[in-house]
Amino acid sequence: MSRTHRFSSPIDAGPARVYAALTHASELALWLPPAGMKGRFERFAAGQGFRMILAYTDPAERGKAGGGRDVVDVTITEAVDGARITWASEFESDDPEYAGTMTMTWELEPDGDRTRLTVTARDVPPGISQEDHTEGMRTSVMQLNEYLSRGFIG
Repeated sequence: MSRTHRFSSPIDAGPARVYAALTHASELALWLPPAGMKGRFERFAAGQGFRMILAYTDPAERGKAGGGRDVVDVTITEAVDGARITWASEFESDDPEYAGTMTMTWELEPDGDRTRLTVTARDVPPGISQEDHTEGMRTSVMQLNEYLSRGFIG
C-alpha cells in the first residue's frame, strides 16, 4: 500500500532563492538534515543526484543503515527551475521496513515576497512513521527558512 506524507509552510524568500538552496550541495548539507542529525555528502552531481550520510547526534539511535546513521541515495527525476524538484530516494538498509524508492517532491509556489513550500513524500517505507517523518520534514523546512532569513543564497 502506498503511503504519502506531506508538510507545507511559508518560506521568507522568493522561489529562486529557495530553489537554489535545494540544488546546491553546500547549502543542502547545512539545512536538510532533520533536527538531531548531521549530514555530509559522499557524492553530489548537480542536476543528477547525491548520496548523503546522516549521522544521529544521539549515540543510542540505531539508524536505518545501523551504526547511528542513515544513508540515502537520491536521484533527481524532475527539476523545474524555481518551481519544483523531485527526488527518488533509496535508503541503505538490511531492514525490509525501509526498502523501496520513496519519491519526494518539493513544490514552490510564489506568495508575494515569500514562497509556499510543500514537501510531498510518496511510497514512504513502512518503517518510517508519519509522526517522525512529518517532524523531520518540518524541522528541515524550518531550518531552510532560518538559513535563508540570514541572507544566504543570492
